[in-house]
Amino acid sequence: MEFFVIYFTQGESWQEGKPIWEQDLDLHKEYWLKYKQEGKVLAGGPFMDHSGGIVILEVKDVEEATNLATNDPAVVEKIFNAKIHPWQPLSKNF
Repeated sequence: MEFFVIYFTQGESWQEGKPIWEQDLDLHKEYWLKYKQEGKVLAGGPFMDHSGGIVILEVKDVEEATNLATNDPAVVEKIFNAKIHPWQPLSKNF
């Protein structure tokens, strides 16, 4: 298994002037909750400056991480852009 960070930034459908809490992200939250329950999502959440957020994954490979990111409803709807970064925790106790 490998670790990845998905870095979300505002996409072209982001509603300017609205904080992250007022964006249409219910499907995005449900989508990632499913993978949290499967143990693929280790952590995630928004940036407090409302510029986007991250999800930390433990998955098989970059292809799986890419598939998860590109199928996120908020990415499909262009509310978010997603960029995937390989990641390694400093401690095995993460």
